[in-house]
Amino acid sequence: MPTCHARRWGAALLALAVVAGCGGSPDPDRPSDQATSGAEADQCAPDEARLGGACWSAAGSRWRVQADGPAGEYRFELSLLAAGRVRATDHAGASPAHDEWFQDGPLLRVFLSDRFVEYRARVTNGTVIIGEAINVRGQRWSWRADRQFGELACDGGDAQTEEGCLTVAGTRWRLEADGSDARVIEFLDDAELASGSSRGQWEQAGSAVTFTLEEGGPEYIALVEGSRELTGRFAGGGQEGLFRATRVPSIPPVMHE
Repeated sequence: MPTCHARRWGAALLALAVVAGCGGSPDPDRPSDQATSGAEADQCAPDEARLGGACWSAAGSRWRVQADGPAGEYRFELSLLAAGRVRATDHAGASPAHDEWFQDGPLLRVFLSDRFVEYRARVTNGTVIIGEAINVRGQRWSWRADRQFGELACDGGDAQTEEGCLTVAGTRWRLEADGSDARVIEFLDDAELASGSSRGQWEQAGSAVTFTLEEGGPEYIALVEGSRELTGRFAGGGQEGLFRATRVPSIPPVMHE
């Protein structure tokens, strides 16, 4: 078998050794495994930012915000939950049912109070965010958020997922159940569930979500499987079977400069 350390080979055998890989160059038309893995490493998901050598998502992070708004300086806590929901302490009535966040690469947008005010920033590191806020009146002001580290305990009945704490409040899902046409359901504030013109109730205890679509209808008992799917059984009112619900992503409004 030829070897690269042989000293007196004919030109034909030397060429054979090169082809066999003993010191020869790789095929220029076929990228090496190292080059391929490097290219893959440079790819981040659309909702992630590249910070240094890693992909970064704001999901599951907590922040302390300070801002100098139209009414003066203020501070509040901000938790970016799974499924794009926000838990904030900016006012007494704040709720994940009304607050949401979006990430597009390094661009982070947080909407509070049913999109009355937007906090936006271009993330350059994972510990401090500096950006601009704008409300529906067109007023603008600056804000800064400092990352809060340490173990994150989910609030109340939230589910713990890989993307952080998850509450179904404010989320919309496409429900497919045995014997029924697909329909969109929305988990509203005050434990109310909307399904077209019908109104039902919902309750969450960790990863278990129970809901009805209308008064007197069957009860659905769901298991949270990440931030994109609910699965379970329904029974009552002479009906029973299995169901699956996939989350309908919220769409951010057009960003005006």
